[in-house]
Amino acid sequence: PSFAPATYRANRGTSLAAYAALYQAAAHLLRNAGPKLNVPTRVFLDAEDELVSYAGTARLIKRAGLTNWRLDQSGKSGSGMIMPEKT
Repeated sequence: PSFAPATYRANRGTSLAAYAALYQAAAHLLRNAGPKLNVPTRVFLDAEDELVSYAGTARLIKRAGLTNWRLDQSGKSGSGMIMPEKT
């Protein structure tokens, strides 16, 4: 079962199909990474996510040579988005 509160999650747990889809997507990204994908991209990810590893995503970005991608840590509180500070 998931550790997330019942009101937060869509399902009781994560199916094997969801894990398989995640691994297939990561493998596809590595096979097809190149200049066309290395465009300025900002990825928001919760370091405590139960399905997608923050550290694993950082390694995948590095391994794929996606130097224009930026990985930002978000949280489950609030909107989960990092907003710029008002000046």
